[in-house]
Amino acid sequence: MSLLTTATFMALACLCFATAPAVGAAATLSAWRPLRGNHTMVSAQGKFELALFSPAGSSGDRFYLGIWYKKIPGQTIIWVGNRASPLSAVTSAEFRVSADDGNLELVGPAGASTSPVVVWSSNLSF
Repeated sequence: MSLLTTATFMALACLCFATAPAVGAAATLSAWRPLRGNHTMVSAQGKFELALFSPAGSSGDRFYLGIWYKKIPGQTIIWVGNRASPLSAVTSAEFRVSADDGNLELVGPAGASTSPVVVWSSNLSF
Protein backbone atom coordinates (compact mmCIF):
# COMPACT_ATOMS: atom_id res chain seq x y z
CA MET A 1 0.00 0.00 0.00
CA SER A 2 1.34 3.41 -0.85
CA LEU A 3 2.26 5.85 1.89
CA LEU A 4 -0.23 8.39 0.51
CA THR A 5 -3.11 5.88 0.56
CA THR A 6 -2.26 4.78 4.10
CA ALA A 7 -1.91 8.36 5.31
CA THR A 8 -5.25 9.27 3.70
CA PHE A 9 -6.97 6.34 5.41
CA MET A 10 -5.44 7.13 8.79
CA ALA A 11 -6.52 10.79 8.51
CA LEU A 12 -10.06 9.73 7.55
CA ALA A 13 -10.18 7.23 10.41
CA CYS A 14 -8.95 9.76 12.96
CA LEU A 15 -11.28 12.54 11.83
CA CYS A 16 -14.39 10.52 11.15
CA PHE A 17 -14.38 7.63 13.59
CA ALA A 18 -13.33 9.42 16.75
CA THR A 19 -16.64 9.73 18.57
CA ALA A 20 -20.38 9.05 18.61
CA PRO A 21 -20.64 5.37 17.74
CA ALA A 22 -23.84 3.74 16.56
CA VAL A 23 -25.62 1.34 18.89
CA GLY A 24 -23.43 -1.76 19.25
CA ALA A 25 -20.46 -0.06 17.63
CA ALA A 26 -17.08 0.61 19.21
CA ALA A 27 -16.36 4.19 20.34
CA THR A 28 -12.59 4.01 19.94
CA LEU A 29 -9.94 1.71 18.58
CA SER A 30 -6.79 0.77 20.49
CA ALA A 31 -4.47 -2.13 21.25
CA TRP A 32 -6.69 -2.95 24.21
CA ARG A 33 -10.00 -2.22 22.52
CA PRO A 34 -10.02 -3.73 19.01
CA LEU A 35 -12.91 -3.83 16.58
CA ARG A 36 -13.94 -7.51 16.61
CA GLY A 37 -15.92 -9.78 14.32
CA ASN A 38 -19.16 -8.25 13.07
CA HIS A 39 -18.89 -4.99 15.04
CA THR A 40 -18.69 -1.68 13.22
CA MET A 41 -17.47 1.87 13.77
CA VAL A 42 -19.64 4.73 12.52
CA SER A 43 -18.33 8.24 11.96
CA ALA A 44 -19.35 11.03 14.33
CA GLN A 45 -21.81 12.48 11.80
CA GLY A 46 -23.02 9.04 10.74
CA LYS A 47 -21.77 9.40 7.15
CA PHE A 48 -19.22 6.56 7.07
CA GLU A 49 -19.00 3.04 8.46
CA LEU A 50 -15.87 0.90 8.99
CA ALA A 51 -16.17 -2.88 9.39
CA LEU A 52 -15.42 -6.26 7.91
CA PHE A 53 -17.60 -7.16 4.95
CA SER A 54 -18.08 -9.90 2.38
CA PRO A 55 -18.65 -8.67 -1.18
CA ALA A 56 -22.21 -8.81 -2.47
CA GLY A 57 -22.78 -11.92 -4.53
CA SER A 58 -19.83 -13.80 -3.02
CA SER A 59 -20.11 -17.14 -1.24
CA GLY A 60 -19.33 -15.46 2.11
CA ASP A 61 -15.92 -17.08 2.54
CA ARG A 62 -13.84 -13.92 1.97
CA PHE A 63 -13.90 -10.94 4.32
CA TYR A 64 -12.35 -7.52 3.87
CA LEU A 65 -11.85 -4.44 6.02
CA GLY A 66 -13.62 -1.54 4.40
CA ILE A 67 -15.13 1.89 4.69
CA TRP A 68 -18.40 2.73 2.96
CA TYR A 69 -21.07 5.42 2.93
CA LYS A 70 -23.48 4.69 5.77
CA LYS A 71 -26.51 6.61 4.50
CA ILE A 72 -26.47 5.58 0.84
CA PRO A 73 -28.69 2.54 0.07
CA GLY A 74 -26.58 -0.47 -0.84
CA GLN A 75 -22.97 -0.76 0.19
CA THR A 76 -20.84 1.76 -1.71
CA ILE A 77 -17.31 0.77 -0.66
CA ILE A 78 -14.82 3.64 -0.76
CA TRP A 79 -11.73 1.95 0.76
CA VAL A 80 -10.55 -1.66 1.22
CA GLY A 81 -7.58 -2.50 3.42
CA ASN A 82 -6.78 -6.16 2.85
CA ARG A 83 -7.75 -6.48 -0.82
CA ALA A 84 -4.86 -8.89 -1.53
CA SER A 85 -5.31 -10.98 1.65
CA PRO A 86 -8.96 -11.71 2.48
CA LEU A 87 -9.87 -13.26 5.80
CA SER A 88 -11.49 -16.70 5.69
CA ALA A 89 -13.67 -16.07 8.76
CA VAL A 90 -14.89 -13.02 10.61
CA THR A 91 -15.67 -14.42 14.07
CA SER A 92 -12.07 -14.35 15.35
CA ALA A 93 -10.95 -11.28 13.36
CA GLU A 94 -9.66 -8.12 15.05
CA PHE A 95 -8.89 -4.67 13.68
CA ARG A 96 -6.65 -2.97 16.24
CA VAL A 97 -3.77 -0.67 16.99
CA SER A 98 -0.56 -2.64 17.41
CA ALA A 99 0.80 -2.44 20.97
CA ASP A 100 4.31 -2.89 19.52
CA ASP A 101 4.56 -0.03 17.01
CA GLY A 102 1.20 1.81 16.93
CA ASN A 103 0.30 0.71 13.41
CA LEU A 104 -3.24 -0.26 12.50
CA GLU A 105 -3.48 -4.00 11.83
CA LEU A 106 -6.08 -6.53 10.80
CA VAL A 107 -5.59 -9.96 12.38
CA GLY A 108 -7.52 -13.13 11.63
CA PRO A 109 -7.57 -16.46 9.80
CA ALA A 110 -6.57 -16.33 6.14
CA GLY A 111 -6.62 -19.01 3.46
CA ALA A 112 -6.58 -22.55 4.84
CA SER A 113 -5.04 -21.41 8.14
CA THR A 114 -7.23 -21.31 11.23
CA SER A 115 -4.56 -19.53 13.29
CA PRO A 116 -4.83 -15.71 13.37
CA VAL A 117 -2.19 -13.85 11.35
CA VAL A 118 -1.68 -10.18 10.46
CA VAL A 119 -3.24 -9.90 7.00
CA TRP A 120 -3.02 -6.10 6.70
CA SER A 121 -1.08 -3.36 8.45
CA SER A 122 -0.73 0.37 7.93
CA ASN A 123 3.04 -0.33 8.17
CA LEU A 124 4.12 3.21 8.91
CA SER A 125 7.23 4.22 10.80
CA PHE A 126 7.43 7.56 12.57
